[in-house]
Amino acid sequence: MDYRNDRQLVADYLSGDRHAFKLIVRRHRQRMYFAARSYARNEQDAQDIVQDALFKAARSLHTYRGDAKLSTWLHRMTINAAIDHQRKDDRARAIRAAREREEQREERRRIRAERKGK
Repeated sequence: MDYRNDRQLVADYLSGDRHAFKLIVRRHRQRMYFAARSYARNEQDAQDIVQDALFKAARSLHTYRGDAKLSTWLHRMTINAAIDHQRKDDRARAIRAAREREEQREERRRIRAERKGK
């Protein structure tokens, strides 16, 4: 069992100890998942959100100042990742809807052209 606190794990990770981040993940992943699940449409989306948040956390852990608990910082990373995920999902839905409308217009034009041609 590793008894290092979060601040020590962060410092160790920033010093090159890759195992320290694995311990951070193990310690905080479940809470991050619950936060993500409140924003996600399904379990897979929640897992994707947590994965994105952890990736961003690993890349930006050097910006963690320690003013708040690491769990608070990771929670914020998770919420931001969830918002990003929703935006991507909303954009994808809007693009699909626009394509469907365009396909419907094209179909109506084709039908009108066929009627005129007969």
